[in-house]
Amino acid sequence: MAQQNPLLVRTFNLSSDYNHLSANSTGFYLAVRIGDADLGCGRVQTAGARPIGISQEPRKKGQSIAVAVAGISKWRLGATVTRGDALCADATARAVRYLGSTSKHVYGIALASGVVSEVVECEIGGIGYAPTGTVATL
Repeated sequence: MAQQNPLLVRTFNLSSDYNHLSANSTGFYLAVRIGDADLGCGRVQTAGARPIGISQEPRKKGQSIAVAVAGISKWRLGATVTRGDALCADATARAVRYLGSTSKHVYGIALASGVVSEVVECEIGGIGYAPTGTVATL
């Protein structure tokens, strides 16, 4: 059977407050947040902040960018994760495992295991706000 990965993608403008997503290999598949203008976005810059999606291509500020907002998306890792881990964004917009020690916005579930800087597929889409405590894994 063919594999399908439905993905809801929305185009946003990279806001002036954005540290651009460079064209190098580590400059995309990162979490983005609401920007400083209507229909704008910027890279997540605070660990545990609420993302609106995952960037799907390299762009610089002032350009339009495709952002995955729900579905199965690739996300660059900021630490080692195991499939089934609840994920939140770190201060560099990469995916890290939610450890439950502080309140954070959980935005995805890892579908594969990986290590720092690797890109893995994740189920994304505003899974919820996790207060201090623990999150069950598979």
